Amino acid sequence: MWSAAKPLLIPEQDGLLLRELVRSPSTPQGIAQRARIILLAGEGMANLAIARKLTIGRPTVLLWRERFKGQGTAGILKIEEGRGRKKEIKAEIVEAIIYDTLYTKPLDSTHWSTRTLAKKHHVSHDFIKKVWHAHNLKPHLVKTFKLSNRHGTTSLFAALNILKGSVIGTCLKRHRHQEFIKFLNLIDGAVEKDLDIHCIVDNYSTHKHERVKLWLEKHPRFHFHFIPTSSSWLNLVERWFGEITRKRIRRATFRSVDELIHAIEEYIRINNQNPKPFVWTKTAEEIITKVKSVKLI
Repeated sequence: MWSAAKPLLIPEQDGLLLRELVRSPSTPQGIAQRARIILLAGEGMANLAIARKLTIGRPTVLLWRERFKGQGTAGILKIEEGRGRKKEIKAEIVEAIIYDTLYTKPLDSTHWSTRTLAKKHHVSHDFIKKVWHAHNLKPHLVKTFKLSNRHGTTSLFAALNILKGSVIGTCLKRHRHQEFIKFLNLIDGAVEKDLDIHCIVDNYSTHKHERVKLWLEKHPRFHFHFIPTSSSWLNLVERWFGEITRKRIRRATFRSVDELIHAIEEYIRINNQNPKPFVWTKTAEEIITKVKSVKLI
């Protein structure tokens, strides 16, 4: 008869990951089975009892128990070398990638992309794709999306420096001419006094309010350039709005307006630490031709 094995010591963080692997329907069957073995061993169940419960051989239980004792969760997450594979993926990196994918997020986004996670772990984005594919992880996939305003709303005013990629932004309760003038004052205070300011804006009525016109007369360095509503894509700040929505707002849950505002301000702060301007992929002639082809209604 075999002597009863001592309960396997499982660190709290490893236990969280193992339970998530067992619960998730996307976890590969082999990985989930290994996680079950370790969790049952952690509960003090005998090796033979684990084997019978999971309908596997006792040597399999011993294998993964010893692997976990020696390598932790990295050992059971290891992608073994096989036919067509050039080399074995380092288990420690795989473990860290899976943990980050499931439990963490980058500062400026609600989920990891292959490139942002690859940068963090100093691997290629193809390496991240391989790990995600092997473990059926899809942090980018959202089946439905609905914005809720049950906790309140805020209006984001943003000005994009198209040469540098930096943003001046603020959140205000409403989007009237009064708030727009407050935002213009913010821009006026943030931009060097010896520079003219050319603002590309749409035809929203707030931007053409009489009080806004009076403000512009008193601040002659401001120059407004209005673009047709049908050509709002010409305003690069709309591209930036799309990015903050996709990366920071759409997949997140905010329990209050203050939480939402904090997330927006944090995104702007991080953006301005290393700003990157948008670059047109079309020539000026192609863009002008596109605008002229739009029929105004």
